[in-house]
Amino acid sequence: MAVFCHKKLNTPEYLGAKFKKTREEKNLTLEDMVGITHIDEKYLIAIENGKYNLLPKTKAHRFAYIREYCQALELDCKEFLNQFKEETRHEKISSDPSDSYQKYYLTSVSIFLRNLFIILAVLAFFTYIGFQINGVLTPPKLLVLSPVEGQSTDELIVMIQGEAEKESRLTVNGKEIMLNEKGQFESLIDLSEGLNTIIISATKKHGKTTTVIRHVVAKNNLQ
Repeated sequence: MAVFCHKKLNTPEYLGAKFKKTREEKNLTLEDMVGITHIDEKYLIAIENGKYNLLPKTKAHRFAYIREYCQALELDCKEFLNQFKEETRHEKISSDPSDSYQKYYLTSVSIFLRNLFIILAVLAFFTYIGFQINGVLTPPKLLVLSPVEGQSTDELIVMIQGEAEKESRLTVNGKEIMLNEKGQFESLIDLSEGLNTIIISATKKHGKTTTVIRHVVAKNNLQ
């Protein structure tokens, strides 16, 4: 008759448990370890709990943390590093420390470009609004070439010539005059004998008006 003996197998102690046990045996708190190792407390907690996925993804950073923890607790760094490699052998990590920097750099550049785009869009918007307001508040351009102020004529008719803002409405003594595609105007108006006052006005659609007044003296030589 076979006799079966029950043998109790020792459960392997994980790296984090070893760190925590040794730290507590030395009466050191996590805050003490932060001061000694200069490692962020969240990473020390992650190491002790075996949550290596919370550590930086670069091999150099991880090994440096394990080495610092070992030295602080006066443990065999080589043994602990080998165990750490074994426990993380299935985890995909980078051996190049620049990977994290590159990701950070690309993220920073992306944020910078996004913010720059927003700033440029805001500036463009306010520039457009500024031009629109300026267009509303600024009176329209009006240049009267003929007649000149104080002009005398022997005829009871005079040619009005000039140039105005294309979008404006032009009137001469209240009568509307059409502008061509370049904003130029030309029209004959009747005069009365003696002093004539000619009022030329250009008005924007929003109400701003530019007015030029010309005085013309007409003499009827037929009398």
